[in-house]
Amino acid sequence: MKDLNSNTFKLNFTEKENIGLLKKIRGSMNAGGTVAIWDVKQVDSGRQPDLIADGLGLFFLISSNGKCYTGKDYKRWLIEAGFKDVKVFKNLGGVHLLVCARG
Repeated sequence: MKDLNSNTFKLNFTEKENIGLLKKIRGSMNAGGTVAIWDVKQVDSGRQPDLIADGLGLFFLISSNGKCYTGKDYKRWLIEAGFKDVKVFKNLGGVHLLVCARG
């Protein structure tokens, strides 16, 4: 597999499960392949309440073992899983972020 694009990347998994999944993905990719994760981001503390962002975070918390994660979380996991050139784009408007990395 050369490239992988994931929409809503395992918000219902724990951090440990997400790292394990990324390691499996990295192991199945060709060298130089790209992974792109488009997901709901954890909102920053101290900001104004947001019904959609807060509601999604609560939904994932009560319906599974997961939650909404930060760009820093994804970056750390991707590096631990062996990816390079990790880039986080979080100012996309709304509640989403995009994380890209090379295998």
